[in-house]
Amino acid sequence: MSNKLFVGITIGAIAGAAISMLDRSTRESTCKKAKSISNDVKYYAKNRDEFVEKVQNKVEKYQTLYDSFSTEKDYLMEKVDEIRTYTPQVKNLIEDTKNAFVSPKEKEEDPNIIHL
Repeated sequence: MSNKLFVGITIGAIAGAAISMLDRSTRESTCKKAKSISNDVKYYAKNRDEFVEKVQNKVEKYQTLYDSFSTEKDYLMEKVDEIRTYTPQVKNLIEDTKNAFVSPKEKEEDPNIIHL
């Protein structure tokens, strides 16, 4: 069953590619891209050292980017933990400040005021 599915998908892909090649601009673009890839493969086959250097540069670039994101993630997680520890302290400070500026009479009249 899966074998027939794979064959059907392959035939559909080939048919779709063939139909899309009827368009002149698609055909020209595909040929141009294929020639470019072919030239690159030939060049790097002769100049393997340059290819290895390019790959190493890309790997180093992405490693540096990963390290940077990792460091920033650690910093942000540290700040989130700080905020979590400060939240109860800030809440208590706000309640204390509110209670200091609200008169006892206002406390009795306003049911929304927190009584400690």
